[in-house]
Amino acid sequence: MTVLKKNMDFGFWIFYRLKNNNSRKMNRDKKNNADLNSMMCLDIYLTSLSQVEYLGIKNRIKPSYFKPHPLTSLGVPGSITKNVDQDLTVLQRFSKLHTWQVNLKEILATPHQALILTDGSLKIQWINEGFTKMTGYDLKQVVGQTPKLLQGKGTSEETKARIRKKINAGMPFTEEILNYRYNKEEYTCRLSIFQIHNSKNQVTHFLALESEVA
Repeated sequence: MTVLKKNMDFGFWIFYRLKNNNSRKMNRDKKNNADLNSMMCLDIYLTSLSQVEYLGIKNRIKPSYFKPHPLTSLGVPGSITKNVDQDLTVLQRFSKLHTWQVNLKEILATPHQALILTDGSLKIQWINEGFTKMTGYDLKQVVGQTPKLLQGKGTSEETKARIRKKINAGMPFTEEILNYRYNKEEYTCRLSIFQIHNSKNQVTHFLALESEVA
């Protein structure tokens, strides 16, 4: 009888510990999810992750539900770029990580509303807030994809071929192209694309500055 009681007490202790551990784990997971979804500058944090790390937390990020609002030209160059300092800070982190040889302040002086940073194979690594306002896409929807996701049936094949040729030439250039927002609405985009090299003179990234043309 004493042995049976001891076994029952031990069994209850094991059950209690497992229940407690599971409860703590559930609370920790809820807290982690809450911390992630309420994180300020979440896009900056995501840019610091590797592809494997990003995929590991992707399901913990709640989708953002909002209705995109088309932008109209205000007639004042650069007047809708409200977070230039924040954009510069993010790009400087990329610059330090990849040893860019580029004058970012000079590039960002070009009038623009939106920024897209891609790697050398044109896969999107980062976008700024202006890009989300212009297109309706946020970072987690576009990271790892190419800017082709903005194109559609009305996008000129001739314009696309001309842009590819200029990218391959390796010189900064400006073009206009018909793009599509997340809600499939058409808009004309003026883009200026800059090729970025590292300290070994290798092309590591492309930075596109974009504005909507009225």
